[in-house]
Order: sequence, then structure tokens, then C-alpha cells
Amino acid sequence: MVKTKEKTNWSDRIVTGAAIVGAIIFGRLFGFAGIGGAVAGWFVYNKLKNNNFFLGIIAGIIAGIFAYVILAFVLISLIAQI
Repeated sequence: MVKTKEKTNWSDRIVTGAAIVGAIIFGRLFGFAGIGGAVAGWFVYNKLKNNNFFLGIIAGIIAGIFAYVILAFVLISLIAQI
């Protein structure tokens, strides 16, 4: 059985590149929680992009912000226990 390689179009490359650059920037500004938020947002976008491109981008942004808030809260609560 031969697997076919799925071609990526220009919009997928732009969003993936923006996610990588965003992870680097957010990682430098906000630490681990910034990288986690960027990765979570890209993962949600990647899962939803086939249904609707615009919905995938919006859901990815919302998931990234939500993941950042959760990770920041967990990190702060861990630091507060020390």
C-alpha cells in the first residue's frame, strides 16, 4: 500500500511559520507558558483547518490564549507553594 503525501498550500505554510515565530517571541517574553500557548493554538488550528480555515485560525487563537492563562495560573500556584 502506497501512502500519498498531502501537499500543503501557502496558507498552511504562513500559519505554521507564524506559529513558530510566535512561539519564539512568546517564549522569550512569557517563558514556558508562552510556548505552551503557541503550541496549543497551532494544534487546534491544525485539527480544524479542514472544516473552515477562518474558524481554525480563530479557534487556534482562543485556544492559545486559554492555554496560556491555564499554564500561567499553574506556574504561579506552584511558585506560591514554595
